[in-house]
Amino acid sequence: MTQEQKPAASIEVSVNGDKKSLRMPFARLNRILVILESAENLPKLAYDTNVQEAVLCEVFTERAEDRKTITFRPESLDEIEIDTDTTLKIFDWVGSHVNDFFIRQVENQVSQAEKYSPRLKSLHTTANGIADSASKMSAALPSDATQPIFGSTSAGMPTTPT
Repeated sequence: MTQEQKPAASIEVSVNGDKKSLRMPFARLNRILVILESAENLPKLAYDTNVQEAVLCEVFTERAEDRKTITFRPESLDEIEIDTDTTLKIFDWVGSHVNDFFIRQVENQVSQAEKYSPRLKSLHTTANGIADSASKMSAALPSDATQPIFGSTSAGMPTTPT
């Protein structure tokens, strides 16, 4: 799926005998991502009944115009009368949104890495140069220059030079 082929922002389904439009704003996608916990868990949508129910209940949650007030939240699938084909259509739609989101995130990270690669390489070169300079400076010092000015006795008490 290219960026031009983003998943549909909404789909039409039949629920309890009525047509219903389901939308996927980012807030809903984010709540679904919380349910899944990570992209690696997307396959659970195919077999984990707890994930399936949580996702369907989220998809069918209705909000007021302020988007904060919940006007309807199904507590279980018993409140949503949908057939298997509709359920699979919803899971496919949700999966497309989750995949698209994670793929685009990875693409953005790759783009960022390419963009900043010259700067990172220059930092690496600079850090290596600093380490080499410090090593050369240390090697150039007299051997006793790296010893403490004051020694210590076997009891750990400092001694003064004589």
